[in-house]
Amino acid sequence: ACKAIYNRDCESAVVVGVNLNLSMRSFAAFCAAKMLSRRGRCATFSDEADGYARGEGCGAVVLKPLSQALQDGDAVWGVLHGSAVNQDGRTATLTAPNGPAQEQVIRTAMERAGVRADEVGYVEAHGTGTPLGDPQEVGALARVFTGRTRPLVVGAVKSNLGHLEGAAGMAGLIKAVLCLRHARVPPNIHCERLNPLIEPLLAECPFEFPRASVALGAGVFAGVSSFGFGGTNAHVVVGPAPEGTGTPEQPAIAWQRAAFPWKASWHPLLGTCERVGDDMVWTCEWDRDIVDYLSNHRVRDVPLVPATCYMEMVAPAVEELFGDVAYELQNIRDRKSTRLNSSHTVISYAVFCLKKK
Repeated sequence: ACKAIYNRDCESAVVVGVNLNLSMRSFAAFCAAKMLSRRGRCATFSDEADGYARGEGCGAVVLKPLSQALQDGDAVWGVLHGSAVNQDGRTATLTAPNGPAQEQVIRTAMERAGVRADEVGYVEAHGTGTPLGDPQEVGALARVFTGRTRPLVVGAVKSNLGHLEGAAGMAGLIKAVLCLRHARVPPNIHCERLNPLIEPLLAECPFEFPRASVALGAGVFAGVSSFGFGGTNAHVVVGPAPEGTGTPEQPAIAWQRAAFPWKASWHPLLGTCERVGDDMVWTCEWDRDIVDYLSNHRVRDVPLVPATCYMEMVAPAVEELFGDVAYELQNIRDRKSTRLNSSHTVISYAVFCLKKK
């Protein structure tokens, strides 16, 4: 979109990122690839990092040339100074990161932006929360920003929202712009202790992984990284809005969602189950108010349990019934039927593959 504006192919652009989890097949594939966190969260940069949690969301930004935005009197949130995209090329596996490629895409974006390493105060990392991917990314940052004297604050919105996959880069960009506007970075959650593979990198660059809200200096730039699991790497350099452009209006948000009607003391997957070969067949009864809630989640007129909610239900139930050492969830078969019986309860049958460790 930036190139299209620069080349005068368009005067402005609306850039949108959207991610919805509407099928269990992708969950099954990611579980089989051992990409997802068993805890159901992104513990980015943490010694407890064990994979990522999937998230859903939508974000959008409007891009215009800065001169045109100022002439039109628009309120400006931030300025994109430079961007770059490259590819990992051949790697050991589909999802294996390439540290040198990540380093190069950051250097290219900064060069195009005309920004020096010591002018960047914050980096919004890709930060999925994988035990090897996070150190690879921090290592690339350490090589780019080596020799700094003041700390480089590094954050990851995935620890708050989960991995929005197709919308992850947009979520990171919006967070970085807000951090610059408020001159403050919120904490990374689920990170009490750093990944031991990251700690040695602090000798190369004074990173700060905030566990509490920290202030940013005035006039600093921010970098935003987003890496596709297929090997595409992207980085943008963002600067604060020029002084005197006015404060953008923040519309009031009226949430239209109701609390999920489950009792905290009762878990919906702790129903009856029976063994069928290596599988466990679960039978769970849900009452009418839960049926009404789920009926609003439809794809082609078929009511579906929201996929993110579904995964959050599975892991605690498996751990509570079987313990954390005997079995692990390797796959979820897409065999599930729901019907309403005479007592107005829903009987849901779901098949999970539980394999001994």
